[in-house]
Amino acid sequence: MKIGFIGFGGAGYGLAKGLHQAGLTEILFYDRMQQTPPYAEVIRRHAEETGALPAGSMEELLSRVGVVISCVTGAMAASVAEEAAPFLRHFSTGSRSLPQVAVRTLSACDAAL
Repeated sequence: MKIGFIGFGGAGYGLAKGLHQAGLTEILFYDRMQQTPPYAEVIRRHAEETGALPAGSMEELLSRVGVVISCVTGAMAASVAEEAAPFLRHFSTGSRSLPQVAVRTLSACDAAL
């Protein structure tokens, strides 16, 4: 199974590291900051440690994985959902974001499906 992460900061890295240690070998990620210094270097190191491969775009990530986990801040959740929505095949949420962010996130995804 291929798993993808949207966002590869502390939370995405931590989850990917645990999955990698448990034997998962097909981990991909997309992070808006993956080409932006100084974040790019940290993300690159995290990718090397976990064997995760970067996707060049949200569309590429979502077309290559069966499961995607969003690990972005509440402030970014709605805009990331809007970016991802056109490429989703199925959608469910375990979000604990602020209610208004969760509503905007769900609305963006529902509209795309």
